Amino acid sequence: MLASTVLPDTNIVVLMYGGPVKTDELLDACEEVNGIVRRCATARLLVEHCVRDSLRIEPKAMWADLTTAHLLRGVDRVAVVADACWIKKVADTALSMTDVEAKGFDTTRRDDAIAWLQS
Repeated sequence: MLASTVLPDTNIVVLMYGGPVKTDELLDACEEVNGIVRRCATARLLVEHCVRDSLRIEPKAMWADLTTAHLLRGVDRVAVVADACWIKKVADTALSMTDVEAKGFDTTRRDDAIAWLQS
């Protein structure tokens, strides 16, 4: 599951990630990101990991979904909000080989994640 919205009056696209992701969901998210990049020259992502029941998502799968769908094109910052420490650790290190700055936040610090994206 991947749902996308844009925070009003920002260049921040919110991605609610609960895996596995369907093709139409990826296309919708790409359209949101590309629209922000066209309008603002760059986009920032707030990835919120949604845990449903006992669903576990491999961090590698989450990043593969984001990168293979070209969701990171035109993105300069990604904040991952999750209660699973293994996902936050991946966010802190997974994009170190790209130009995208990434940081993980606990679910109780969603506002801090948004403030970091806006800074």
